[in-house]
Amino acid sequence: MLGIDDDYEAPQQEDIAYFELDPDRLIIRSLADPNPYAQLLLDTSVAISRNRFETSAESFLANCYTQHDVEEKIGIFKQFVSHELPPLWKRFFDSLLLHCNPLRADHTNFQKYRIDPNNTELIQLLTTDAKLRQMVTRAEGYLLLVKKDDLKKFTDELKKHGYLL
Repeated sequence: MLGIDDDYEAPQQEDIAYFELDPDRLIIRSLADPNPYAQLLLDTSVAISRNRFETSAESFLANCYTQHDVEEKIGIFKQFVSHELPPLWKRFFDSLLLHCNPLRADHTNFQKYRIDPNNTELIQLLTTDAKLRQMVTRAEGYLLLVKKDDLKKFTDELKKHGYLL
């Protein structure tokens, strides 16, 4: 009657390319001047000229503290910079994700001891006594690691040989 329609279709937006990714190097070229998304690149890349930006692991990981931060930054990059990634860029992002959290904290709770390198008697005891060897892990720089669970047994065994911790 009044010509009111409940269905609404948003007008098609032009698919404007604002950036171009170099397929051989981690360089991004800004195609628009002014580019409304150029500021996004400063969080992932370093400006090497007015319209070129170089990306590296260091520049991309700036302000990232967790793997989630990296994943989020990659998502934003894909959304605003380029949906289609050349193989080099895919490998770069895969590498960044692969290198997230490569070291794990050791929560086994070791007690660390440093031995005087001149105390050859104690060193010999720790290397020859079967019970002590079983409780001790030797590390570089005359360090010994003893699991905190074994600490009482370790100190008791040392007392048997005349050493007090």
